[in-house]
Amino acid sequence: KALEMKRCFRNGVADDRARAAFHSEFPTDHYPAAPLRAYRFTTAGGCMNRRDDAGAPRNPLLKIGFNPDRPLWSNKIILVDEGHHLTRPISRFQEQLTTLRDMVFA
Repeated sequence: KALEMKRCFRNGVADDRARAAFHSEFPTDHYPAAPLRAYRFTTAGGCMNRRDDAGAPRNPLLKIGFNPDRPLWSNKIILVDEGHHLTRPISRFQEQLTTLRDMVFA
């Protein structure tokens, strides 16, 4: 629950009340810098890469540490399981995997 950090950010900025609540419940632990999420390749390379009319990410998670001059996935730690799919995408998900690869390696 603590690593998900639901409702701890607003428009990509940490909520001080969430930080205080975390420290009151876990006084000896460090507050995480960002939430931890797991996504499928198809989601990460598909609908998550969309921006709104102002150029900001539509996905709230990608607003954290967002720089409008950089790809959406910059300033993120990405752990990839079965990363060979990014270098040799299977045809069924080629569009999403190619998009994700381009965003990660940009």
